[in-house]
Amino acid sequence: MNLEFGPLNRKELRQAAELAARAFSDYEYFTNWFPDDEVRARVDIGLGTQMIDYYENYIRERGGKQVVLFTNSQKNLNFYLNRGYELFDERVFGYNGHKMGSWSLKKVL
Repeated sequence: MNLEFGPLNRKELRQAAELAARAFSDYEYFTNWFPDDEVRARVDIGLGTQMIDYYENYIRERGGKQVVLFTNSQKNLNFYLNRGYELFDERVFGYNGHKMGSWSLKKVL
């Protein structure tokens, strides 16, 4: 696995952390308004797509050339694959009789 990361200064790191916290807060607000999965599925606002587009643009604007992430959800895996991400590692973790998948993905910007 060969990944390259450009230098991050504290301000950029702080901005990225604040953005992630705001995205989580917005998602939490959304799920509180639509707590039922079936009802939430009918609300087609493309929140995940908008968030990924924002992150990718944010990274591009700062000279980033690649996004690398991981997920533990099959649903999220399909979401990322449908948006041009490439699977480069797949593992299964087990603990106390339970198993969980973990997928690593990347996308060249």
